Amino acid sequence: MRGTRTERGQTLVVALLVSFALLILGGVFIAVIARNLINVRQARERLSAAYFAESGLQFAIDQLVRSEFGADWRPIPDNLTNPADPDYFWLKPYNPADRTGGFTRLNLEGGRALIRVSYQPSGPVHQQPVIKIESIGRVGLVDPNDPTTFQLADREQRAERVAYVQIGTIDYLRFVMNKEQRGTLMELGVPTIGLLDEQGRELPYRTILGEPPDGGITEFGMGGGSIYVNGNLRFNGDVRIVLDPTRGERIYVAGEVVHGDNTTVQLITPQGVFNLPPSRDPNFTTANGLYRDGRPLTAADGYPRAIAYLEPPRMDTVDPATNLPRYVAATRESGIWRQRPNGTWFNTGQYGYGRGIYINNAQDIQQESRNLLGGYTLRSDWLNPGKSRYWNGPFYEPPGAFIELVEILNPDGTIRAQGFRITRNQADPRDVWFDPTTGRPTNLKTMSFFFRNPNDPTDPTLTSEITQNDRTFDVPFNGVIYAEGNVRIKGRIPSGRQILIVTNGTAYIEGNIVKGDKNSALAILAKDYVCVNTTQFLQRTFDSPAEAQGDPTNLEAPYFFEVLPDRPMRLLFSFGIDPQQYTGNFGAIRLFLRHATRSGSFINLLVNPAWFDDAGYNPYYPFGVVADPRVYTLGGNPLQVYPNYEKVAFPLVPRPNGAQYLLIPEPGIPNLLQLQLHPLSNVANYQLPTGNAPYLMSAAAVQPLDIRIEAALFAQEGSFFVIPGYWFNTNPQDTRANYLRTGQRAPGVVSEEFPFHGEPLDIRITIVGSIAENFTAAQGDQTEWLRRWGWIPRYYGSSRFEIPEQHQRYFHDERTRQYAVNLFMRYDPILRPRVDAEPLRVAYDATQDPSGQHPGRALPPIPRLPVCPKPIFVGDIRP
Repeated sequence: MRGTRTERGQTLVVALLVSFALLILGGVFIAVIARNLINVRQARERLSAAYFAESGLQFAIDQLVRSEFGADWRPIPDNLTNPADPDYFWLKPYNPADRTGGFTRLNLEGGRALIRVSYQPSGPVHQQPVIKIESIGRVGLVDPNDPTTFQLADREQRAERVAYVQIGTIDYLRFVMNKEQRGTLMELGVPTIGLLDEQGRELPYRTILGEPPDGGITEFGMGGGSIYVNGNLRFNGDVRIVLDPTRGERIYVAGEVVHGDNTTVQLITPQGVFNLPPSRDPNFTTANGLYRDGRPLTAADGYPRAIAYLEPPRMDTVDPATNLPRYVAATRESGIWRQRPNGTWFNTGQYGYGRGIYINNAQDIQQESRNLLGGYTLRSDWLNPGKSRYWNGPFYEPPGAFIELVEILNPDGTIRAQGFRITRNQADPRDVWFDPTTGRPTNLKTMSFFFRNPNDPTDPTLTSEITQNDRTFDVPFNGVIYAEGNVRIKGRIPSGRQILIVTNGTAYIEGNIVKGDKNSALAILAKDYVCVNTTQFLQRTFDSPAEAQGDPTNLEAPYFFEVLPDRPMRLLFSFGIDPQQYTGNFGAIRLFLRHATRSGSFINLLVNPAWFDDAGYNPYYPFGVVADPRVYTLGGNPLQVYPNYEKVAFPLVPRPNGAQYLLIPEPGIPNLLQLQLHPLSNVANYQLPTGNAPYLMSAAAVQPLDIRIEAALFAQEGSFFVIPGYWFNTNPQDTRANYLRTGQRAPGVVSEEFPFHGEPLDIRITIVGSIAENFTAAQGDQTEWLRRWGWIPRYYGSSRFEIPEQHQRYFHDERTRQYAVNLFMRYDPILRPRVDAEPLRVAYDATQDPSGQHPGRALPPIPRLPVCPKPIFVGDIRP
């Protein structure tokens, strides 16, 4: 019995032990299951948090790419003051000490994203300015007005993501976008333009990109030649590229680099000079990482070569919220609502009176066509003077709205007024401005817009000559001018202002575009081409003789304008730099004329006639005639009588003896030269045979001269282009070779400084900014415009006067120094995020950014630019 009881007790103990073991195993099992459930929940929450973080990134990218604000889009910081909020660490006002706070909360379904957007001087990939997007994803909804949601929100779980987006439009001196990713070669430089050395051999054409360290006058120091090409690139001729690596300047080619015949490419940096090889060179070097192509290899110097395609920006992106293109929304829809007398309502923006300026000139687009006979193309029109209706004598006058940037200075240099003047197409009588008070058309072709406070760049209030007396029409200018058709641009960018001009057609640059001060900035965005119209550097005003006449077979000149007593020829030009800076044996700044008379003419030249009798100025040019210095006589010499022409030059600066006219030297401010018939036909008893006959003006130019284009240029579908125009001297017999052989100029050349046929004018062209184009112009097209604008002869005509020393810094022939280099390009550092450590433009006011140091405060230097649609990098902020 005792044994049985013992066995029963042991059984009970074993059962208890087994039960206890099972209990432990069950607990472990339950714990494992619970832990797995927790892990699953945490994994799900991590995935959800990552999803919310990525949603925040995508939302910000979509706003930058598609909204009307473009690169200016910034979320307003929440600036929370309640520490109980689970996101307080990120949503509190920005703390510059530890760089925390300043985020904005976006509530999503089941969670939220905390985002912060900033413009950074350098990114993680290309060391170019980037827009940085930070996004923190968290699970759970938070309502600041419902404190109970504070407890329900997860305070620990989060995912942190970052993305970097490039603007692209203003990041490089030359950006070849190639948005179709075509495999053709993009061309940089040309092999030759026909210049010969002393042995009669063709010289390679020298292309200079950037500012070499030659000890000359430099504005920003050496560098400024950065390049990004989406595709294959061919270098031609003698190419010199200057980079400053400390500014992130590089040469990137996302494809093959090819060299044309007899091509040399030099990279100049503060660290030395490098010869850049083509991609096929087995000893390819990256010049310490500054020069990369598209091959996925390691270069001979140990650096990686491969560079990726950079998705280019687009100017015509549609905002899905409004179904409108960005710049239409920013201009046409930006006015105030008014009621017409008949009761209908209209938005003043559609007539050009909104926060942005809208110009409805779609009829001004030059439509290209293709047919069996070749059709019409812009490049053919530009390269063949006189072959289309847009050529008017020496002037190429395309359809388009003319935009003149205006800054008027007082005698003491202070600003009297600033803004812009827009003239609609003069050839279309129906193209007029509307009255914003009634919504009805006026008879006005030209409208002036000006800032209310020209001396306060922080005040964007804009008005017009129609609305200036009614402040209810005053609007804060958002910086955008948008035209449905072509635009023609020149002038002086108002001091302290940043402006964006956008055209759905072609943008023609028709003279100087210079900054009023270092804080001025301009970008020109064109759907088709950006074209330098060299024929308008000396521009015929709209009230001058309208149509050129003449005989295309006349070797002396194929065209002329007939000046009548009631219709003077009025010509506008401006200086790109103060002409008082010119030094050397250039003699004078002269007005060159090719002109004639039908029988006999007395003419006057007036310089800035609007200044007549103002502070003692007299606009009449003194020709030195004893009887009447104001009068120049044509007709006494048969070579002055049509079909012959006189070629003569008159010094403007320094002024000739007895001159009292005013010539304005400040860059970008227009000067007016007026050629007219003298009202008297009898001067000092000298009577021409038929009285004062019409005066025939064929061509005019001012040289030496500088043309500066200080702007960011963008051609979405086309390219950058230069219209070559006619040779100034159209007589093929009057060449330097004939002069050296005979010792004589062609008949009619009075002034030996007059240019030879086949030789360019001394007008130095400098582009300071950036050029983004879809593709480069064909090599033959570039060669054609560089023949006329890519060099300057050292001597004026057959004289011993030389071009100014400032124009002799670089030569195509370094040994003999007869052919000076022209058409310079360099990147403008103002297009970087900060100038003198301060941004040009800011996103937040003191309420939105109490610290004044929020990283999102800095905006790009030009308003509402498009951005590259694909980030160059997306990743985790933390592992």
